[in-house]
Amino acid sequence: MGNIFYFCYFLILAGLFVYVLRLQGVQKLPRALLLLVVGALVYDNGISSAGFLIGEGEVLKWLNIPRFVLHVFVTPLICVICNELARLAQVQLALRKEAAWAVWSLTVVLMVVGFIQEFVPMDFVPKTLFGVVTYSHPKPMPPIGA
Repeated sequence: MGNIFYFCYFLILAGLFVYVLRLQGVQKLPRALLLLVVGALVYDNGISSAGFLIGEGEVLKWLNIPRFVLHVFVTPLICVICNELARLAQVQLALRKEAAWAVWSLTVVLMVVGFIQEFVPMDFVPKTLFGVVTYSHPKPMPPIGA
């Protein structure tokens, strides 16, 4: 049953990706970052929805590792997107250079924390929940970095 939800998310996000790809007149950085985040979500939901078709094993395990990479290095970029959108909306605090430095610093810290939390253990095991077959840590904890 969960596979259906993930597949629906996959389709919706793929449509959103195409929509953002076709946007004209949008500043390059926010658009590129948004494409990166939405693309990562498309991959994440696509692999999660297809896990039951692929089945447990090395193939699914290696297809899931990029999901963790994307969670660690792409998801924190949402902070930068929000700051860029605030700048475009002329929010005074976001217009200051210090704000950009602070947001980028926070983003890097979140990436480092995510890397330590997700990749230092490197102990991925198969899990099945609501029909969704995926790989995760034996004792998963909330993804702080993401």
